[in-house]
Amino acid sequence: CSYFAQMMNREKVGNAADIYSFAMVLYELTHGRLPFHSLFAVHVVKAVTVDGQRPTLEEAVPPGWQQLLKDCWQQDPHQ
Repeated sequence: CSYFAQMMNREKVGNAADIYSFAMVLYELTHGRLPFHSLFAVHVVKAVTVDGQRPTLEEAVPPGWQQLLKDCWQQDPHQ
């Protein structure tokens, strides 16, 4: 996601970065751990921005919450 790369470079970003960040906090609350907890930060940046990866969602998370997370993690920040 270009907005994630901008955030990592401390460039000015729009609401899309806030929405993505909100979903990461929501992930932490629903899963009890950090997203991408097994990766180094530099690998997370590549995984998210270049490879389009998102954290794996546990089946125990209600479907509505899963959809909210997925909606907040759209690759296109305009979505």
